[in-house]
Amino acid sequence: MIDYTLSFDSGLGDGSLIVLANNIIPTSYILRDVVYGKTYTFRVQARSEYEDLSEYSAALSILAAQEPAKPLPIVTTVEGPNEHGEDVIFTWVAPDDMGSPIIAYEVVIRQFDGLTYTEERTYCDASR
Repeated sequence: MIDYTLSFDSGLGDGSLIVLANNIIPTSYILRDVVYGKTYTFRVQARSEYEDLSEYSAALSILAAQEPAKPLPIVTTVEGPNEHGEDVIFTWVAPDDMGSPIIAYEVVIRQFDGLTYTEERTYCDASR
């Protein structure tokens, strides 16, 4: 092989490819300025010294995303009394999702003994 051509999906949904880089000699490429939340689909071709092009590689799709940002500290309020005693309501501000929607939260509560932790998943589905 003499070099490579890297192409990506145009995003039009018609299967067309746009050449991202021609004449790549190393077998790697850095794509800068990606948009969080966008899926990119890439294919590569090899070119021989006789100008022959190979078939495209299998497509590789990548979602431009990272782990969500750290949430701000939790705020608690006490509500009640009611038939079960008092309720503690935990609230927080949703952090930046960094390109991939947050689908759940995990709330871990340290018990009064200071050693035991429990998880409450009842209403932590990112909708409240």
